[in-house]
Amino acid sequence: LKYFYIKTDLLNSLEIKESLETIINKFGRVDVYINNAGVGYLGTVEDLNIVDIRKQFEVNFFGPVQILKKVVSVMRIQNNGQIINISSVGSISPNPVLGYYDATKSAMDKLMDSLSQELNSPEIKVNSLILGAVKSSFGKNIIKFNAETSPYIKLYLDWDKRFRYFFKRRNTAEEVARTLFGLINNPRDLVYLRFLD
Repeated sequence: LKYFYIKTDLLNSLEIKESLETIINKFGRVDVYINNAGVGYLGTVEDLNIVDIRKQFEVNFFGPVQILKKVVSVMRIQNNGQIINISSVGSISPNPVLGYYDATKSAMDKLMDSLSQELNSPEIKVNSLILGAVKSSFGKNIIKFNAETSPYIKLYLDWDKRFRYFFKRRNTAEEVARTLFGLINNPRDLVYLRFLD
């Protein structure tokens, strides 16, 4: 099995454009597009600054949208393909201190719903995979607001304990991969990955 890897900064529109052009020139088509972009900032609605809020939306929503628009046009011309959006349970049941992250995921979920209706094609599948905690570097890489002077300090401490427990009971990357493979072979609009006890 061979891999073709292109490192792309989702904050850089030119890099996104060049990466997509490279893929189309090399392969001539796109069979499956999996959007798994996600950066998380832990902070309340009041505490997080607008720069960090915008960065979350750029990485989690606007960057993937630039890719999505091009992929949709390619799939429409080839009249075949599948789009899978990796979402979060937070898009359905949002949590305190992760409100903006949850909002980015919810925005992408709704966009997938609209896209599916717009394409209205049995040949181009649009799916969402809703994940809870997964054994990955995401939990460790959540960027935390300095809460020492925040009026929400007790809330931060409480949710810090909850997140530690939450990420202990998590799915593995292999479970996610198997679910994704199953979704590619048997497309469904919406799939939830839950803990396997």
